[in-house]
Amino acid sequence: MLNKLKNITSVDVIKFIYHNFLIILGSFILGFGTAIFLTKNLIVAGGLSGIAFIIQFFVGGTQIIDIVVWVATIILWVISFFILGKQFALRTLLASIIFPLSLTLCYRVPGFEKFVDYVSGSGTTGDLLLCSIFGGITIGAGVSLTFLGKGSTGGVDVISFILNKYFGIKVSIAGLLIDGTIIISALIAFGISEPSYIPNCLVGIISAVVASLIIELMYSRKQNAFILEVISERYEDIANYIMNEMERGVTLIEIKGAYTNINRTMIRSIMSKSEYLEIKDYIAKIDPNAFLTFTDTNAVYGNGFKENFGVSNFVRKKIKK
Repeated sequence: MLNKLKNITSVDVIKFIYHNFLIILGSFILGFGTAIFLTKNLIVAGGLSGIAFIIQFFVGGTQIIDIVVWVATIILWVISFFILGKQFALRTLLASIIFPLSLTLCYRVPGFEKFVDYVSGSGTTGDLLLCSIFGGITIGAGVSLTFLGKGSTGGVDVISFILNKYFGIKVSIAGLLIDGTIIISALIAFGISEPSYIPNCLVGIISAVVASLIIELMYSRKQNAFILEVISERYEDIANYIMNEMERGVTLIEIKGAYTNINRTMIRSIMSKSEYLEIKDYIAKIDPNAFLTFTDTNAVYGNGFKENFGVSNFVRKKIKK
């Protein structure tokens, strides 16, 4: 532990601050966008807020939307700890506090509450449509920033990551499926009890689609893995760094240059796009003359990536347990 602390550089500190800044900013934008564009207009766009709207609709009386979000966030965080692991749960902890806190701030504090009332409009069809679009933009941006900070907003994103882990479904697509389920549930509930709220669900579909598109543009398209190939005199140092610091596998391949007729050792490794700058900077630091290539790959299965089994195998695996 002490050795790791001694090896921490100023770059590591800057990266830590930067990632946590993205998580805090993304979580605040998510809470702010939810409160300012969705909450006051009761736009059901999925997520924990959509679940909270449904519960609030049937409970009535005291406003409990932010309270429901707090409780659900805590429950899903505990689930993520046991299913997705301690490391994921720690990355989610900060956002799981900031998001409901910012929602409560905008929902309860008088100054923020008046601002939300002003921006959210009067509830006309045009206001609902505009709020659904900008709500989707802010929610998608908030979620993406949190993901780029190597964290998660918690909430239903935990379910998205679970679906991604076991079924290989993209996080953005999984989120859209979950949000769609919540919106359909609201349509059924409101359609039976209060049909006048159906437009709030319909514009919520627009918000969910916009949010999914923003996540795809800002985050998911950057998450395809790449194959790294390196030829360097310092191949042992590079291989040890990849294995010990980045915790990725390495294959050493003996090669021979056709022009130079010299035997060399080439490193091959597969890692996520988020690790691109880290390995590139390290190699540049210890061997600026190294020859390296990065090749995109759309799907990687195995240790450290997605598990290679389909839905039927997953079900059989659970039944055996």
